[in-house]
Amino acid sequence: MLKHIAIIFNKEWEDLQRTFLSLANFQVGAYPILVITAGFAIYEPIKMEANWIDSPIMAFPFIFLIPFVVIGFITPNSIVGERIAKTLEPLLATPARNISIVIGKTGMAVLIGWGVALVNMLIGLIVVNIFHSMGEIIFYPIDLLIGMVLGSLLLSIFISVAGINSSLYSATLFEAQNKLVPFIIPLLIPAFVIGPLFPKYSDIILVKFSNYFNTETSLPLFLWIFLIVDLLLFVIVLVRFDRERLLFGEFYSK
Repeated sequence: MLKHIAIIFNKEWEDLQRTFLSLANFQVGAYPILVITAGFAIYEPIKMEANWIDSPIMAFPFIFLIPFVVIGFITPNSIVGERIAKTLEPLLATPARNISIVIGKTGMAVLIGWGVALVNMLIGLIVVNIFHSMGEIIFYPIDLLIGMVLGSLLLSIFISVAGINSSLYSATLFEAQNKLVPFIIPLLIPAFVIGPLFPKYSDIILVKFSNYFNTETSLPLFLWIFLIVDLLLFVIVLVRFDRERLLFGEFYSK
């Protein structure tokens, strides 16, 4: 099983190098990532000053927005792309089990989306120390750092598995993306509300409002909820992953 997962991992990485990470697809690949990095990991720390580093509000873009932007372009194409490239039949004809295929495809997307989120956290930390450290090293509060690291991981898994689910029985990439985006939009509202387009005073108000919440209790609750949701969604994808239907072309939504 591990051997098959590793093979799928390698295949997904090669496919991403030719598509999402290629220069030809810069506008839908690296460009959105660079824009988000400039906005949330550079501009926001400069604008909010030292308040940025210990604000739970700051965590929303790293946990929600970045994984969605990165993974949202990758996983909806996971099965549809195989079908268009005429590689779905050979993939399903291999001895790899369904769970190996799903883990391999979701795992690579999670690795990239989560990795980009972690890099942005590091960039934000460096920026706030360069501009607002006052001679002392500023670091994330440990509970908030753990929440962001684990939260971005769980959200990356959620978006990746949801993308696979939307791609399974869609006829086109556009259809798969349409199924995924409305499902994720409610999660993105907090991340878009807090950002470069909003004035500085709005962030300050939101920071004060967020201080009323106890992160020691709210973050673990949030993480447990999404862990359960991730597991349930993963089981749903495995149940819906019908190799015969996919092989014989009965994939259109009923």
